[in-house]
Amino acid sequence: MSKTSFLVRFTECDPYGIASHPNYLNWLMECRVDYLKKCGLTQNEFKESDVLLVIVRVNLVCKTPCTYGDVVVVNTKLKNINHRSIAFTYVCTHKDSGKVVFEAETVNFVVNSKGKMGEFPEDMLNKIKEFDSKDTNTID
Repeated sequence: MSKTSFLVRFTECDPYGIASHPNYLNWLMECRVDYLKKCGLTQNEFKESDVLLVIVRVNLVCKTPCTYGDVVVVNTKLKNINHRSIAFTYVCTHKDSGKVVFEAETVNFVVNSKGKMGEFPEDMLNKIKEFDSKDTNTID
């Protein structure tokens, strides 16, 4: 699991100060990048390996609003991985109250820079699986 914190910014809110839910999709992207970084993978490695992760499915359920100035924490967990896809689950909570803001799941397929189906190189796959198997992988 990986924890990623966000400060709800003014630009992410509607006129009433409530975070607009489309911004949650950007937070999910940041969480995936953060998770993979904590696995020891860099964006450069993805580029050199010609590996792109494209979203093929998103499921997002909003539970409680968050507002300008709130700090939220998103727990990202690997749900499933194989050579051609990776799936994550997310739970976003208010840092102070612990109330759930949203729960989500994403599925990404591996493609190459030409848009053709690709595969994770074995070393990338192993780094992700190794990180996922650790009990102490709740790095902030």
